[in-house]
Amino acid sequence: MVPVFNAMPYLGELLDSLAAQDLDPEHFELILVDDGSTDGGPQLMDRFAAAHPGTRVIRQRNSGWPGQPRNRGLAATEADYVFFADAGDMLARHALRSMLDHAQLHQADMVLPRIAGLNGRPVNRTLLAKNNPKAELREVFATLAPQKHIRRALIERLELRFPEGRVRLEDGIFITACYLAAKRTAVLADDDYFLRARQDANNISARKADPEGCTRSVARIAEQVRAARLPADLEQGMVLDLYRRKILRTYRPGRCSSSC
Repeated sequence: MVPVFNAMPYLGELLDSLAAQDLDPEHFELILVDDGSTDGGPQLMDRFAAAHPGTRVIRQRNSGWPGQPRNRGLAATEADYVFFADAGDMLARHALRSMLDHAQLHQADMVLPRIAGLNGRPVNRTLLAKNNPKAELREVFATLAPQKHIRRALIERLELRFPEGRVRLEDGIFITACYLAAKRTAVLADDDYFLRARQDANNISARKADPEGCTRSVARIAEQVRAARLPADLEQGMVLDLYRRKILRTYRPGRCSSSC
């Protein structure tokens, strides 16, 4: 499912990559939630949905943040698994099939695909260096982005939803809850499956930092970890990792005008 707001021309590249998937179209659906776009995106989505019966377009007034559109998508699906993409992303042709196969083979509640950057978009290539059918919690906690393949039963059992409104790290809050509830999380890293392309002013990750909002969300994620009653050394390590990544690095030269 994809939240969409003024994502042209990137949206076309994402839709092309989804249309090219080698997973049987009858085995997956695409839910596009238009968050009040004012560019040519609504017309493109309508044309794509008309040509691809497994696609649904949901429209709403602009909420200003991805949480509400993603929740609308969750409410609209009954699929066994969900994968969250952003409108400026692309997927390799074999991505959906490979993630589904990996999840079923290893009975994984979550699958993390290896990410590559496009058009100068930086990514950390060391996070997902090799396949791992049962990754450690602290290892996967190093990535809180929403682009994960997740068993929907896990989400619905705990009634998990993304925070709505202008909440920094809203995706990290949701993904942390999924990590803590998952019985098994697998890493799929033998190829590049998920491609990030967009890096412009409309991308939230490219906007000016919000230190107060970031700090509130980091504290919220830390409380999620503490509430899970993990072994003390694991809990402390995860919270310290989070603080280093999301707070301390903000104060490095060149970071103070960037997003957390």
